Amino acid sequence: FKNKCAPALTRYTGVVYSNMNISEFDKKSMQYFEENFLITSAFLGLVSPGEMIPNYKLKMSELGLAKFWKPIFTKYLQTEDLIIDVLPKIHSNSYRAKNILKIDFKMVKNGKKISAGHHGKVIKGKFLKFLAINQLKKIEDILMFSEDSYKWDGEVFLSEN
Repeated sequence: FKNKCAPALTRYTGVVYSNMNISEFDKKSMQYFEENFLITSAFLGLVSPGEMIPNYKLKMSELGLAKFWKPIFTKYLQTEDLIIDVLPKIHSNSYRAKNILKIDFKMVKNGKKISAGHHGKVIKGKFLKFLAINQLKKIEDILMFSEDSYKWDGEVFLSEN
C-alpha cells in the first residue's frame, strides 16, 4: 500500500498545484509549507502537504461531503491563528472559523469584478508559491503579492487587464 501513496502536495496535480512549481522550493520553503498549510480532502479530511495519501477521485461537492466534514473541520480550526483561505467555495463551505482572510482573484470585465476563472487557479498557485518561498506570516506582507497584473484592492486580488 505504501508504494501506491504519494505526498499530498505531489499527489494533487490540478492547475493550482502545477502552478506552485514545488520543484523550485528549497528545503525551508517546503518546511514552511508543511508547517503552515492544510489541504482539504473530500476523502481524507484535512491533510498536511507531506502526508502520504493514495490516488483517488472524490469531489467535495459529491455526497454532501462539505456538510459531512463541516463539524470536524470547524472543531479542528478553532484557533486564534490567522487562517488564509484560498479554497474554492465548496471547500470554504466545509468549515467555520473566526480569524479568516479569504483570498480571491478577480478581473475587471465590462467595468465589473468577475471571477478570474481558470486564470484564477493559475495565479492562486503562484500566490501559494510566493507565500512559501518568502515564508510570509504578516497580513501586510501577504497582501503585497503582485503578479500577472493582480494586486490587492482591499477586498480581492484584482487584475484590470
